[in-house]
Amino acid sequence: MKNKGMLFEKLINQTIDWLEKNKIAYIQKLNLPIKFSGTESDIKGNLWLKNVKVTHKSTVDYIGCYRGQFIAFEAKSTKSDRLEKSNIKTNQIEYLTKVNACGGLAFYLIYFEKYDQILCTPVDWILFLLKNENSLNIVNIVKNSLSVDILFPGILNLDKTLKFWN
Repeated sequence: MKNKGMLFEKLINQTIDWLEKNKIAYIQKLNLPIKFSGTESDIKGNLWLKNVKVTHKSTVDYIGCYRGQFIAFEAKSTKSDRLEKSNIKTNQIEYLTKVNACGGLAFYLIYFEKYDQILCTPVDWILFLLKNENSLNIVNIVKNSLSVDILFPGILNLDKTLKFWN
């Protein structure tokens, strides 16, 4: 597989479609807030945006409602055995921490390509590691995370994982 990060996003998107279809959750993927002045086409007919600017910081990748409870999560993938601290944005951690404090489900879905493993990690554990560890490596992250299985046909078993926390 050329780009496993794209595969990870595809798995998440297929999962949220399945969860909605089965009336388990309604989750939206949030887009980057941008503004542009117009569009133009190239020779091949591809459409390009002109003068694109990010209007403000985004929050997280996904938000919604899972079994009647607000849910927010950020998806990250890495090719190594650790997640760089620079990949954890302050505004995302703050947003997820607020959701958690209000009783919502707030977590990171982290795909470690090297191990072909997906972990569901609570935001408070990521915050703890950021404050107390030199590295966000898989050894530290896995201590307080749940492994997320992939079910046929390409659906993450997120429902089973989240039921464990509820």
